[in-house]
Amino acid sequence: MKKAENDRRAASFIVSGLPTSNSSTDRERVTQLLESELGVCPVITYTKRLGQSSSTKIQPLLVYLRDTSQAQYIVSHARRLRQSNDPFVKNTIYINMNLTKAAAHAAYEMRCRRRQATSRQSASRRATQPHGTVQTGSLSSSASMTVESAAVYPAMSAVPRDAPRSQNDQHPATSSSLNVDVSPFVPQQVNL
Repeated sequence: MKKAENDRRAASFIVSGLPTSNSSTDRERVTQLLESELGVCPVITYTKRLGQSSSTKIQPLLVYLRDTSQAQYIVSHARRLRQSNDPFVKNTIYINMNLTKAAAHAAYEMRCRRRQATSRQSASRRATQPHGTVQTGSLSSSASMTVESAAVYPAMSAVPRDAPRSQNDQHPATSSSLNVDVSPFVPQQVNL
């Protein structure tokens, strides 16, 4: 009995955020969604709206397929919906496994723990990074620049030390953009 239940669940998935339509059935809407977004045309055996009908909330749609491998493929590639060209699909429609309440709760707790671990790691990275250091994603860590040093000594990297300075060079205009073609600014110790 339990194996049959697991097999049925493995051949199904839940679509959240897909509204009902007067012009087409839920089966046709799911088929159209899967063909356009995931490039799959599965054989749908049964669809059913879950929960109570409400005018303010879209009921999730339970979809059963004939083939378990197609259901697994659809669930594993469902994150491709986040890159959809259709903003409604991208922001509203989700496809998830058909889990029992206990399994869904366990999966939710695991996601929460994973998010907490990720946020702790990023917080510890921020704590170990020196204050005032700006890192850019496309540059290596050696190309970081200390903002405080650049603010105190703005002309230091632009003008060589031994170059003669005119009165106009005493307070040069600073640029707010970063030129990636220029070698990175490495502050030197200045004895005052």
